Amino acid sequence: FFLTFAAANPQPSPPSATRDAPMAPDNEKRKRYDRQLRLWGEHGQAAMEDCSVCLLNGTGAGTEALKNLVLPGIGSFTVVDGAVVTEADLGNNFFVEQRDLRTSRAACVTRLLQELNEHVSGAFVAEDIAQVLSSRPDFLHSFGLVIATQLPSRELCEVARICADRSIPLIALHVHGFFGYLRLALPEHVVVESHPAHAMLDLRVLAPPAELRSLVADRFASLAALPDAEFSHVPYVVLLLHAVEEWSAAHAGAHPSSYAQKKEVRALLETYRRPHLLSDTNIEEALAAANTALSRPEPSRALSSLLASARGRLSGLAAEVHAATARGEEAPTGQRTLLSFWLMAASLQAYVAGEGGGLLPASGALPDMTADTATYVQLQELYARQARADVAAVAAHAAHIASLESLPSDLAPLAELTRFC
Repeated sequence: FFLTFAAANPQPSPPSATRDAPMAPDNEKRKRYDRQLRLWGEHGQAAMEDCSVCLLNGTGAGTEALKNLVLPGIGSFTVVDGAVVTEADLGNNFFVEQRDLRTSRAACVTRLLQELNEHVSGAFVAEDIAQVLSSRPDFLHSFGLVIATQLPSRELCEVARICADRSIPLIALHVHGFFGYLRLALPEHVVVESHPAHAMLDLRVLAPPAELRSLVADRFASLAALPDAEFSHVPYVVLLLHAVEEWSAAHAGAHPSSYAQKKEVRALLETYRRPHLLSDTNIEEALAAANTALSRPEPSRALSSLLASARGRLSGLAAEVHAATARGEEAPTGQRTLLSFWLMAASLQAYVAGEGGGLLPASGALPDMTADTATYVQLQELYARQARADVAAVAAHAAHIASLESLPSDLAPLAELTRFC
């Protein structure tokens, strides 16, 4: 229960042009979905709002699943259910009411689900899915997700066949009292933003861009010659670059790779301390980052395997699309997503094998570190420029590969490529 308390003698507020003016649509959306926008960003929300969901049978479990999609703001949903509300529904379904007894369950749950989010479109079909498919075999083709609950095996198999043919994700849900099962059926699912719990730093310490090397040479060529005030604000990435250069000079130009070698670099960082300085936060930061920052941003074994297969997978998908077009058939719903993913993967592989020299594109992100404002901003812009240049190189590969495969040129937009890289 939520209670609202008002002051005993409320004072009228002066009129405010800002408060009284209608909120811009974008600002209204940010306010409404603020918490989830922090999780998956505006592009994730756009994908959510572009999704159309079909729920087969408005059971208690089905409506709860759909509720969790309506609240964050899917584009639309359709409930397909030929049943009427029974006494049993009143005991296990929050989206039916006493007054709805013996009326269409599809209509009832649709009405109450829409009350959760007025910005989501809802519709219903008061028929069983078997009846719908017998008169409209292409009924499910336009949906981005199908949730099937309490469906008999025969009908579930038919729905699964249609979803598989159209590359539509299918969630099959069945509940018996306190026991239930959930199955996810889809031919292929691709993930671009995995949101790892511990992302690795990409400071390019072992492969510094030319602009970064030039900055260090111009401003931080000799750490020993810097006054104390300046030395205490040397960014830790610069300290790491100096330590690695010193270590490499003593090891025939090699780079530290093993844990023992990184410990030697840490020992060099310790020698940079100035005992009379009360604060050497930048050195502490360099020591803390040494293990993760002293690594080359190379593709992992799993990623290398995926990238190596990308061009062949893309060619196979392109051939399927061209064959379907020649037969006058419409491409499956999820085909464009797969084409986009594998085109970007093939382009990334071309970059790694070419301009990247075996390395992934720069992320462009710079963590917080002790530095004066001007130097930090300069470094931030430097890393961002390098990231944009790398993405531009990947985009050039994407345009070339798309042309070779006779695919649309907009399959890999720059914003998507930036997130992919």
